[in-house]
Amino acid sequence: MSSTINILNQNIDINIESLNLQGSSIKNNIQLENLKLLPSLRHLNMTWSNLNDDGFQIISSLTNLEILDLDGTEIRNNGLIHLTKLKKLKELRLKDNPQIEDKAINYIAQLEQLALLHIGNTSITINGLKRLQNLRNIETIILGSKDEQRLPTEQVFLFSKSLPNCEIIFQGTGIRNGSLEG
Repeated sequence: MSSTINILNQNIDINIESLNLQGSSIKNNIQLENLKLLPSLRHLNMTWSNLNDDGFQIISSLTNLEILDLDGTEIRNNGLIHLTKLKKLKELRLKDNPQIEDKAINYIAQLEQLALLHIGNTSITINGLKRLQNLRNIETIILGSKDEQRLPTEQVFLFSKSLPNCEIIFQGTGIRNGSLEG
């Protein structure tokens, strides 16, 4: 017999591995506290919710997370310091968060297991992107189609040479080691 707990007005099995709370309206961050009671949770989707820095601090206690979707949330640069607690994180999606800037890279760059990063339509510039060069396990970085002003195409191609095993998807095109993917 499985047990359930209430999270944001949903009854959730405590053994769940993947939880979709997309579009949730968080009235107060105490509503997120029950997430800590999900020991098997590996994937959390909070896209298009009003998750903020205080709420993210609670989520960062979920140290078994491997996939985290935070597209279109209210998390800011300083709130992303809590990422550093998520040592098993392999995929991080932050697209459509224009409030996230180069400062956030300081925290993202500490995610040693990170294999996929989606930072399209943020305010991260080429200078911030360059600080990801030490991510040894990164396989894919997805940039937005509207990012060319902050991320000039020729600079993205040059940056891709610093991560030869990583595919950079930019303006719908794959780039690897300074060349277009075939």
